[in-house]
Amino acid sequence: AHIPTNDHLADLIAGIVAVGTFCFSLYGHILKRYSPTLIAFFGFSEPFFAAIIGWIFLSEQISWTFAIALIIVSLGLYIFYQEDLK
Repeated sequence: AHIPTNDHLADLIAGIVAVGTFCFSLYGHILKRYSPTLIAFFGFSEPFFAAIIGWIFLSEQISWTFAIALIIVSLGLYIFYQEDLK
């Protein structure tokens, strides 16, 4: 097994800080333009798109429990987002 050196660990920490700072700043900018409800909507819909991409490109199977969970989450998102559309 390869043991990471201090250089690798420093690179990893620098990458985490840089990406974290960038993403946090981008998130703040997005919050100025869009509602938190819409951002949460996209966040909760990410697993759906990840499963579809995995199914299309990697031939992954989508289980019936995932399909049921998707329906429940979609219903919740629909109800939740209706307030923002008014």
